Amino acid sequence: MKKNVIFSDLDGTLLNYEDRKSFISEKNLKAIDSWIENGNFFSVATGRNIKSAKRFLEHNKFNYNLPLVLSNGTVLYDIKKNHIIYQEILNSKIIDDAVKYILSEEKALMFLITADKHYMLEPKNKEKFKMPVFDYTLITKDQIPYDSITKVSFSVTKDRSEEVLKDVKGFKSFDLLELIPSAPTYIEMINKGTSKITGIKRILEYVGINDYTIYTIGDYINDYEMIKNADVGFAPLNAHQDILEIADHVVCHHNDGAISDMIKKINELKGSK
Repeated sequence: MKKNVIFSDLDGTLLNYEDRKSFISEKNLKAIDSWIENGNFFSVATGRNIKSAKRFLEHNKFNYNLPLVLSNGTVLYDIKKNHIIYQEILNSKIIDDAVKYILSEEKALMFLITADKHYMLEPKNKEKFKMPVFDYTLITKDQIPYDSITKVSFSVTKDRSEEVLKDVKGFKSFDLLELIPSAPTYIEMINKGTSKITGIKRILEYVGINDYTIYTIGDYINDYEMIKNADVGFAPLNAHQDILEIADHVVCHHNDGAISDMIKKINELKGSK
């Protein structure tokens, strides 16, 4: 029997924002509970790594019955067993090009991200940048743990985002990487061919689900492949224009219960068959 599987992005999709706080609404919680009680599957695909996702999930309990897709598909994690199922280590040539660029151009802050840690390459001129508020370890280029880095992220100002994107396209290693704007001020690099949708399919293989319909929902460019290559892709009303254009269905704004709206639409689609 074909299994129905939902993977949702977190930020700007599953989460509500209010007074600088993020949480999952009662409307979404009830819809997810009902979805799973009816024999279906639900989980999350996010750009966050284990540490960041865990911190959120510990304070926002909700029902999910599949492992998590993290760091834009480079890390697959069974949080209930505290087990890393899979991680994709970033090609060292990409890291070297990124380091060379940041140290010479100083147009952004560079983060090197493992399954559960954030490192920041020490900038030459700290006063030039606004330092992040999340936890990170400051390192030099000689301290980079190449064997555990899954992605590189550039933190840029909005006015320099397009300029930095253009510069990265000139990297010698560009053909080896996927260039993913994961927010207006974050540009990420992961290995070519890796994405949230490849992570989702690896998880389904891992748990032994071979006959399935994949439903996905997300709001930003790092969700593009996940929305485009799902059996049915959804976008909340607040999504980036590129995501709205490829989604099969657009549901309400994430602050109005996008997951609940999505599940209602899926049930309508299934009922019409």
